[in-house]
Amino acid sequence: MVAAARAAHDRLADLQDSPIGELRVIAPAQFASTHLVSALAPFLKAYPALSLQLIVTDESVDVIRDRIDLAITISRPLRDSGLVRHHLADWALVLCAAPAYLAERGTPRTPNDLSAHDLIALPAWHHASDVLTGPDGQRHRVGVRPRVTSNNQFSIRQLTLMGLGLSFHAEPEIAAELAAGRLVRVLPDWALEALSVDVLMPARKRQPAKIRMALDALRAYLAPPGIARSRRRAIKAR
Repeated sequence: MVAAARAAHDRLADLQDSPIGELRVIAPAQFASTHLVSALAPFLKAYPALSLQLIVTDESVDVIRDRIDLAITISRPLRDSGLVRHHLADWALVLCAAPAYLAERGTPRTPNDLSAHDLIALPAWHHASDVLTGPDGQRHRVGVRPRVTSNNQFSIRQLTLMGLGLSFHAEPEIAAELAAGRLVRVLPDWALEALSVDVLMPARKRQPAKIRMALDALRAYLAPPGIARSRRRAIKAR
């Protein structure tokens, strides 16, 4: 009876022009804390009949089985998954370190210098490429075995800030740390393949207003002016 009532409520919500009901969103931990809450907070304030269930995890989930409305992914360009994909942005991956680490261990000047340094990284299955591309198209495979691996990018950032090694990050997620000098870009002319920020959702004949408008809110926030405003707020808060 509860399941039937929920299904009937969801069908009614699909027919509304105003977002109501529950919106189920899943996102990686750092993106959720750094960007998603800022993107959706004004949306939630504007529509008090809407509730949010935010699931924060760096692991993959079954979007259909878990009844997820919007699944945020930050990864290499995705293969066909049978889900509807909306591309939001491309984020550069940058290598960085804390000033204290560089003062102690020296600053790498070429990709070959990385072999003498400690790397903090996601597990290999999280990323499809470890090839750096240089300013003239040169390519260099990062063959350094990480000293620390973690499936949580926020933990990697914290360990990097504590001076334990070098790590790769999506540039918008560490913009405040770079601007404040808490992290320093290393090999700034070299980069890994950019990450694709996407929203995955189940295919439907008609997307409910809550999904359409949440997607619009994310697009508006992730556009360059929105990201720039979030960076300024973060820097000011620090």
